[in-house]
Amino acid sequence: MSQHGKPFNPNEGVSVTRHDPRWVSWTHYVYKDIILKTDGCALMNLGRAGHGGLLRTSSGRWLRGYFGYLGVSNNMHAELMGILQGLHLAWDMRVRSVLCVCNSLVVVNLINGPPRQV
Repeated sequence: MSQHGKPFNPNEGVSVTRHDPRWVSWTHYVYKDIILKTDGCALMNLGRAGHGGLLRTSSGRWLRGYFGYLGVSNNMHAELMGILQGLHLAWDMRVRSVLCVCNSLVVVNLINGPPRQV
């Protein structure tokens, strides 16, 4: 609760600027199996958050898409939930080999773990 007795709303007073639509294209990957592209974000990095993604073949044919709302969360949680939801979807489709494409280096490093010493 806030000091005024109302529930706390982290997005109160935030205005969202609308932008013109833009074209988005598929990048061809040299990979023989399914490609999972994911994204997640949070408004103000601690606000309303969501995730989404899609599964395609290596030639770019769309297989499935998904999205989800997480409530109030942060960017890293949204990115990770986008990957998790996509992997669940791939598993349900009986896909066992997936190339996951994510735009967050922090999340990629978190999943891959510390660099290995050679």
